[in-house]
Amino acid sequence: MELHQLRYFATIVDEGSFTRAAETLFVAQPGVSAQVKRLEKEIGQPLLHRSRTGVTPTTAGKELLPHARAALAAVESGRQAVDALAGLTRGVIRLGTVPGLAPEPLDLASLLAGFHRQFPDIDLQLIEASAAELAGRVRTGRLDVAVLATGPEPLEGLALRPLIRDRIVAVWSGDHRPSLPETVELSELAGHDLLLLPVQSGVRALLDDRFRQAGIVPKVRFEAGDPRFLVSLAHRGFGVALVPESYAAGLPYAPVTPDIVGETALAWSDRVPISPATTALVRWTLEQLRA
Repeated sequence: MELHQLRYFATIVDEGSFTRAAETLFVAQPGVSAQVKRLEKEIGQPLLHRSRTGVTPTTAGKELLPHARAALAAVESGRQAVDALAGLTRGVIRLGTVPGLAPEPLDLASLLAGFHRQFPDIDLQLIEASAAELAGRVRTGRLDVAVLATGPEPLEGLALRPLIRDRIVAVWSGDHRPSLPETVELSELAGHDLLLLPVQSGVRALLDDRFRQAGIVPKVRFEAGDPRFLVSLAHRGFGVALVPESYAAGLPYAPVTPDIVGETALAWSDRVPISPATTALVRWTLEQLRA
């Protein structure tokens, strides 16, 4: 059993396709298929199920997958640790983030640009996804670290470092500015068309938890993953957007009472040691936010 075979196997599962896996790995597809066949022969069982809808792991494949990811992560971490002894910090960081992060108070683009200047030999790979998907990818080793909004429930298997806290506000169209209340209770929004983040987001989890506590069934008109789009819809009269306050600058809004405060955090696995490169990114981010 060789590391590149485990890497091919894990990538096929992630991509759900031999063709896409080969493209991701920059390897010819016949070579990928041949190595997986050798791995299956050594294991003694088929690891992948091929169908018209894609490629999925078999029962044996599901058992092998977390061990394959752990082995690959351990080798990468070991290589980076040896580099660190020589005064080198390099490697790859797979970073996930929720869509549409507001530039204030968390300017992720500037943070990453500063980090790249400080550590030019670290390659940053960035993906966007919902908070729930990011958490799952970090747990399974498909991401090293993520910037995500947390919900009311603890995120098991993850270590968290809070970055910012942002209260939830209701955003109306510009026509409501003269009559806008200073605050609005959640119950007062029950009859309004609501513009909300999707159910997989941390902010939506907070809102749904409050709706349940208040016995309210929200009237959801639109869902979108980018708060800025929801705010734009609200501004044009499509309904009331419930978003973090940092997205509402310059528009008529009222804080929701009792306060609902969303938290954006850095998250990484608490089950395996993180690499020196990921450690450098975490430390850099926290230091910059404290500055």
